[in-house]
Amino acid sequence: MASLTPLPTWPIVGHTAAVRLLQRSLADGHLAHAYLLVGPPNVGKTTVGLYFAQALLCEDEAARSQGVACGRCAGCRKVRERTHPDLRVIEPDGGGEDDSGAAAGESGDGAGAARSKRKAASRVQIKIETVREVQRDLSLRPYQGARRVVLLAQADMLNDSAENALLKTLEEPPPYALLLLTAEDAETLLPTTVSRCQQVPLNPVPVPTIAEALVAQGQSPDDAHRLARLSGGRVGWALQAARDANLLSRRVTYLENLARVLRAPAVERLALAEEMAKKPETLPDLLLLWQGWWRDALLTQAGCGEWVTNIDQRPLLDQAAQRRSLETLAQALRATRQTADELERNANPRLALEVLFLSWPDA
Repeated sequence: MASLTPLPTWPIVGHTAAVRLLQRSLADGHLAHAYLLVGPPNVGKTTVGLYFAQALLCEDEAARSQGVACGRCAGCRKVRERTHPDLRVIEPDGGGEDDSGAAAGESGDGAGAARSKRKAASRVQIKIETVREVQRDLSLRPYQGARRVVLLAQADMLNDSAENALLKTLEEPPPYALLLLTAEDAETLLPTTVSRCQQVPLNPVPVPTIAEALVAQGQSPDDAHRLARLSGGRVGWALQAARDANLLSRRVTYLENLARVLRAPAVERLALAEEMAKKPETLPDLLLLWQGWWRDALLTQAGCGEWVTNIDQRPLLDQAAQRRSLETLAQALRATRQTADELERNANPRLALEVLFLSWPDA
């Protein structure tokens, strides 16, 4: 029977339910062979996964029995430095076409075909060669710890052949293997992949929790609250913004670009699309921020201003809400999200931005 004794806390900001689930499974010895951590970008999925791996590979038996890492032993230090021989961290590589056909048994019409098409065209992929390397690693018994742990960040970037190969490991893993997958949305993975993992949702962290963590790191209460609101519950973003002023500077520039587009007539919007398309590496973050801005405009229009994330944008948000209907604002949000998806599928940046900017309402 599972122990009900309170366990020590993990050094994780927020995600209480997820941490409790993982910690209790470790302390009670009832571990799944695979976990899927699902949540928005920069919400803390990889951080939670790495701490779980550290607790699994900790050499202090007393700490491990409590579902925590001691943080002092050689195992903990090596996980922290990502040099532990029994830990492999996989992250996507950029570019390249898919190296396979459609997923076996999951293709055809509907969601499976759409998922395959999206992955095949993605700029960023985890390919089958990487999964085969993981399988070779997992065929070897642990070198230093009791387990071999694989942390597969952004598993939604597995291409079809890689994901099918991974399924074989998920179906019949070695008894000492534990896989940690992260993804923004479980629906981007094959249903068979999801069904073989224990899902652990990581939701946006409440503003007061993030603000408290920032104050503990030396931020003033006012700055901490501002960053916590701007983060939209993404604790990773908030902590990075507190350390890197350039992140906030880029955010201001991206929002100024949005305002420029809204003020511009059609011809100037085309010129702005050409200008911004010259830096395609900035477009994913830029479009993600713009989606948040249109969401805030919708919230403002609906009288839910207390939920607005971009609190420094209130004048422009109020203006947009006063002059435009909910449907117009919702359409702008949908168009921005669609453009982000198209660029991920290798659409021409200039043409995609031109279509987007011409679809937006004016200021």
